[in-house]
Amino acid sequence: MRAYLLVTFALLAQILHGQVTIDPPSRSFGKDGGAAAILTLGSGSWNATTSNNWLTITPRATGNATQSCIYVVGSNFSADNRTGQIEINGQIHTVNQTGYTASLTPSSATVDLDGGSGTVNISVAAGVSWSTSSNSDWISVTTASGTSSSSVSYTVDPNPGVTVRTGSITIAGQTFSVTQTGTDINLSPKEVEKAYSSDIVQLQVTALINTNWNVTPNASWISVVDDGNGFGDSQITLAVGTNPSYNERTGTVSIGSATFTIRQFGTPNPVLDIIPDEATANPIGAFGNVAVLATPDAAWTANSLSPWIVISDGASGAGNGNIEYVASANTTLSSRVGLIEVIPPVYEPAVDLTRGLVAWYLGRDDLTGWERHLENAFDDFSFDGRTKVYVNSFGFGDDSYYRSDAAFSISFGFEVQELGTTHRLFAIDQNGGGESTIYVNEQDKLVVSVNGTSYVSDFIVQANVLQHVLLTQDANRQIKLYFGTKDSDSFSLTPYTTVLGGDFFPASTTKDALKFGHSDYPSPGILTGKLRDIRAYTRVINTDEVKALNEQLIVDSYSRYRGFVNDTRTLSGFDYGGDTWSNANACSTRNEGDYLASPETNYEFDLIGHFGEDSLESKSPLEASIPGGGWNYLADRYEGFWLGLRNRYATTFSSGFRFHGGMDIHYNASGSSHPLLMSGVNYQGDKPIGAFYRQLGEVWPYLTETEIPNAVTTLARVSYMETNDTLLYRNEFKNNGLGAIRLPFRLTGATSASDRLGRAQSALSWENTDASFSLEGTQAPHNSTNATYALWLKFDSLPSGELTLIDRRQVASQNPQFRVDIENQGTQIQLIVDNDSAKSATFPISLSTDRFHHLAFSCSDENFVKVFLDGSEIGNTPLMTGYKFGAWQESFQVMTLNGWDGVLDDFAVYDSALSSSQIRAIYNQEKPLTIYHTVTQGVVSATLNPADSSIPAAGGSKVVDLTLAGNVSWSASADTAWISITSNTSGSGSTTLAYDVTANTSVYERTGTLTIAGETHTVTQAGLNATLDYEELVFGTDGGSDWVDVFPEGNASWQATSNESWLTIASGSSGAGSGSVLIVADPYTQTSQSRTGTIEVAGQQIYVTQRGYQLSVSPEVAQVSSNAGAGEVGVAAPLTAVWEAITTEDWITIIGGNSGIGSGTLRYSVAENTTGAPRTGRIIISGTEYTITQVSDLRVSVTAGIGGTVNGGGSYQTNATAILTATADSGYVFSHWTGGAVGSANPFSLSVDNDKDITAHFIPLSAASAFEEAGRSDILANPSAYELYNEDQFRAMAVGRPFLEVDSATNKVIVGFGLKESDELSNWSSVDIQSSQTFIRDGNIEVELTVDQDAKFYQIITE
Repeated sequence: MRAYLLVTFALLAQILHGQVTIDPPSRSFGKDGGAAAILTLGSGSWNATTSNNWLTITPRATGNATQSCIYVVGSNFSADNRTGQIEINGQIHTVNQTGYTASLTPSSATVDLDGGSGTVNISVAAGVSWSTSSNSDWISVTTASGTSSSSVSYTVDPNPGVTVRTGSITIAGQTFSVTQTGTDINLSPKEVEKAYSSDIVQLQVTALINTNWNVTPNASWISVVDDGNGFGDSQITLAVGTNPSYNERTGTVSIGSATFTIRQFGTPNPVLDIIPDEATANPIGAFGNVAVLATPDAAWTANSLSPWIVISDGASGAGNGNIEYVASANTTLSSRVGLIEVIPPVYEPAVDLTRGLVAWYLGRDDLTGWERHLENAFDDFSFDGRTKVYVNSFGFGDDSYYRSDAAFSISFGFEVQELGTTHRLFAIDQNGGGESTIYVNEQDKLVVSVNGTSYVSDFIVQANVLQHVLLTQDANRQIKLYFGTKDSDSFSLTPYTTVLGGDFFPASTTKDALKFGHSDYPSPGILTGKLRDIRAYTRVINTDEVKALNEQLIVDSYSRYRGFVNDTRTLSGFDYGGDTWSNANACSTRNEGDYLASPETNYEFDLIGHFGEDSLESKSPLEASIPGGGWNYLADRYEGFWLGLRNRYATTFSSGFRFHGGMDIHYNASGSSHPLLMSGVNYQGDKPIGAFYRQLGEVWPYLTETEIPNAVTTLARVSYMETNDTLLYRNEFKNNGLGAIRLPFRLTGATSASDRLGRAQSALSWENTDASFSLEGTQAPHNSTNATYALWLKFDSLPSGELTLIDRRQVASQNPQFRVDIENQGTQIQLIVDNDSAKSATFPISLSTDRFHHLAFSCSDENFVKVFLDGSEIGNTPLMTGYKFGAWQESFQVMTLNGWDGVLDDFAVYDSALSSSQIRAIYNQEKPLTIYHTVTQGVVSATLNPADSSIPAAGGSKVVDLTLAGNVSWSASADTAWISITSNTSGSGSTTLAYDVTANTSVYERTGTLTIAGETHTVTQAGLNATLDYEELVFGTDGGSDWVDVFPEGNASWQATSNESWLTIASGSSGAGSGSVLIVADPYTQTSQSRTGTIEVAGQQIYVTQRGYQLSVSPEVAQVSSNAGAGEVGVAAPLTAVWEAITTEDWITIIGGNSGIGSGTLRYSVAENTTGAPRTGRIIISGTEYTITQVSDLRVSVTAGIGGTVNGGGSYQTNATAILTATADSGYVFSHWTGGAVGSANPFSLSVDNDKDITAHFIPLSAASAFEEAGRSDILANPSAYELYNEDQFRAMAVGRPFLEVDSATNKVIVGFGLKESDELSNWSSVDIQSSQTFIRDGNIEVELTVDQDAKFYQIITE
């Protein structure tokens, strides 16, 4: 009763004061809605409002107290509960409405302290929408809303505390509870990753105050620096040792009941070496061994690059190892060199967003260097539903994407404003019709379609949210689709894999096949929305790279792009797309991001300058003009770098960036400026007429972590280490102190290949000279007269002729400016440096196939070119007069590298003439990590017996014995038609070759050669003999004529020629058989002088003298000894007569002059006669002959057999007597002489009538005694009757009982013997000799025995 009175009094107080109250304060409705009234009390008027569109106040929204406010609640078509409000004069009436009933499976979850993720299944009526929300900040939900039955994914963060915590998610009006366990000890972090080098690790322990714990490392390379206080909360410090292995390692530390994990990477620079690095293999085959010294656990592989070298063991390994190989026998007659390559592990980064990148769009421009720009694209990359965007058909963009297989990937972000309609995002025209598309359907789901075959994903697109799509297709045409959002808090991409039965990316995709924001399927239309950060790859993007692409997804269009740092490099961006520009000489402020970041720290920076409306003075449009040729600096000259904008012509900027101009970046050192980049662009209307349309906007200088040398700045680094078709750069050259920028290029006829470090899709491969790579439209990259060009290349096969490697020329005139050719001359490779046809220099070089070489050309302003191969200078030339290597001399030039059968890895241009030490440093830093074991194998020597042959004029047959290892192939050929090989002309191993020589029908000797197994056998064939009736002719001063008769053998051909102008062959200049030659001498007016000439007839010289006086010599003949010596002859002639002398032989030399006046003496010398035969020569003195005969010393050569010595050999005059004496050693007696001396006399008197070869034979005393015993028989009673002493019958024989028998009937002597063999000279066994094993060769009995590979010893048994 008391409470009632209180309420009544309260209401009465409000009425008395003219206020309106409402009743009830809230109501609840079901999903179907309904209507209700709100009672108003008090006095005065009221006004009712609501902000909820599902609440309707009707029929009136105003009234007076006591009038009810009536409202209608609409049906709730979702599963979410909802709450609305009606406000009446500041008082709130709350309306609660339930939705469709939904059920959750499961309805709750328990998650451990490490967190995790899960899925909740929603069951609800079809078409009913629902939403989700997390009620705890440590629980996140992937899907914000949906319709019909579906599922929701959620993620639970790790529990940083030690107690249990609970939270919930509201899903479709239902509560999903999450309980997360705690622990007695919690660690933060629970695990870390560390580099291979030693380091310190700190972690925080969280525990209740009464919880005690200890720190125990479970790996020897982890040690405790500070173990904390051992209870409750504390901090622990650990030390990690250097990892000596290439593999990463994992270790743990036990901290109470918790475990802390350390994962340490392996060393990124494994050591690899081999011992030895070269070997020589026996021509008949060999085994080889190579020791590998490598970083522990660092995997390596060994490959033979030569088919004749087979790795038998150790083709791969990790750490130290051993390679065993077999070199097969060289069955050729040419030496050969083979290689075994040992390849270290190839470091492939998990994330490399530049490899295989063939298109990249943040706006209209392609940022890869291919210049496949977009036509009709807006600066902000928005799509208006009316304009189609596609790859343009002008400029330098290449049609082909150079795919080696079906692999391709496309990644882009997009944003739409409207749901429930089709959004066409990306399409590719199929070959022959059809289309591959990615679009959003009317159910807001992402769809992938190939020629009408579609996959409708479960991915739901949201409005006004930047979402990310990435689609990959592998070599087997399997498609994997990723979809997610990008935000600052969380990120998730869910892959879905499918095969649509078609090729989403056609194999021959061209640049204009790609369409952005429009397609013809499912129906023709154009996107209304935005695209962001489109990237296309000619490979499959892995999951780590998918996440990296999402993290780096550029949110703004290119006109707002400020630069970013990605996984491998620090880039600098220059934004030219702003609406306004400034002509101020310097920026008035230094905004963050507009200048160098920490330039004092090794010159590393994030962004040099940003041109846009937020960083420069605002003037719209630009009101002033920059003077032609002048520079305005848009950033201060700050810490050594500055950026300049130049207007090349006196032209006022009309709007935006369409102007004639350029941009440069300078590096200032030691008070002098060094241009890092100078770029320019020319516009004609809306189209660029130069190649710097891209250059001005996307010049990304890449500076290294070390100071740039004053004279060494890289101007262009075409680094194919990233991909076969992109000019983005990896930070792999950072230690050589060289910067790099990109230049426009064109590529034709190439495919991707592995680079010199073994990384896939990181180099160019081409197989013909129609392929090329060229830097095009390069307008003054720098003004230096110096430059260095360098490239890495590999030949799979050497060019067969001449190949132009580098060709820098002026496009307008097509004149070569600097050209490098490689010419294969068979035995030598030539490198030709050429300016024009009149100026070239040649350098012999050594190139190996299947391995990379580094070529460099350092060119100075002194017109001096140095040529380097693999880091070493191979030559230089002062070649290029008046030529500037660095600066282009025309506004448009091309530098082209023509294709070859091989690989191009890198091409670089430097703005100075690098020194030898700089080239060597670059080579050592960039050289391949692969090392080589070189095997050199010679050839089996072939011998010919005899080495040459002499054939008579009649011709005949001959044989040549070839000695060669049995498995070596050979061939034989003759170089002339008159020699014909009658046996096989090819084969293997030793053989005897037979050949025929046809008859020589001339009087002239001829020579031919047989080439057998690479060796030369010379065949000399004599001509037919011919005699002349005169050898000398003498004419008077009146001249005259005379006949010389020729008498050749048979019908031999011959010729007659004159060697003097005053002697003429009047008749008989040639003939066959007997004939005559008429010789005519011209008159000679010098009556007191003489002259001598020669006529050659049938190969013989006729000496002709013409004189007008009488002359005689005394004596007319002379005989001299075989020794060298001198002589003289008297000449009788008139007092004023002038005579001259000639000699017919080169062993006779006239000394003291060969002419004289009147009577006198002629002196001469003769050489020693070593021919072994007498010889005759003549001195002709003005037609009178003086004959010299020189005798020859004869040679007596004596040899002693086993058991004694002999003397008496030497040189003797013909018919002299030589005394030979044989002296027996102890245990031996002299037996007899053989060869040029016959008998047993000792000493022996020998008449030397020709050269003699004589051997003295000795026999053991025991053999002599046995022979003497045998001699008592009748057979040996008269041994001279059998001439037993005329041959070496007893030499080296072990004589047992008598082995000679005589057939008394025929008086024939029978010699009998046997053989015994032994392996070790102790046990002997008899050899069973068969008749088929015995042969007669050169008068000797030979027994042919078959033996194995073991050594054998034999005895001749005379029993």
